Amino acid sequence: MADADRRRVMSAGEFSAIPADPDYPIDGLYEALIDLNNRIGDEVYAQPDKFRELTAGQRMLIQLGTFDSQVCNGGITQYFWNRSDSIFDVSDWLEQLG
Repeated sequence: MADADRRRVMSAGEFSAIPADPDYPIDGLYEALIDLNNRIGDEVYAQPDKFRELTAGQRMLIQLGTFDSQVCNGGITQYFWNRSDSIFDVSDWLEQLG
C-alpha cells in the first residue's frame, strides 16, 4: 500500500454483522467495505495510481465485484467488452481463491 490508508475502520462485531446473501455472496462485503467506505472515492476508479494504493483485498473485492456484476448483467462477453483492462487481474484473483 502506498501513502494513503483507505481501509474502513470497523469493529469485529460490525464486520461479523455484514449480511451474507447465499445467492449474491459478494454484495454484502462490497457494500460494507467499498461502497460505505468514505476513504475510497471516485478517484480510485479513474486513476490507476490511486487504485494501486488500495490493499490487495480491496482491489480483489472491487475487481471481482465488477466481474460478478458484469457477468450477471450481460454475460462473460459483456465483461470482456467493458473491462478488458482487468481480465488478467481477475484471473489471478480467481486462481488465488481456488
